[in-house]
Amino acid sequence: KKHLETERLQAARTLFELTDLNGDGLISVEEFALMGLLQTKVHKERAMTVEEEEQIKNIFVQRFGRDINADLRPIAYAEYKDYILWFVNSMDPGDMQ
Repeated sequence: KKHLETERLQAARTLFELTDLNGDGLISVEEFALMGLLQTKVHKERAMTVEEEEQIKNIFVQRFGRDINADLRPIAYAEYKDYILWFVNSMDPGDMQ
């Protein structure tokens, strides 16, 4: 249980660092949307059109505003970590019990 939590915290830190594209210690809505697009593209079996890419980025902008920061302000690691852990736990609630 403790080991799983440690792994999740390490994964959250790594994701934060990968998503913080400009290295300023904050994740902007643009960085979040771009990372979401890149993750989606990895799982697609075909190339995406520009329109599809914009739709995907818009979905992640909406998610950022709904689930992370309604003002769409850049967030620090602590806020990102809370979101990532909430998201993982909501997908797989049995792991934390």
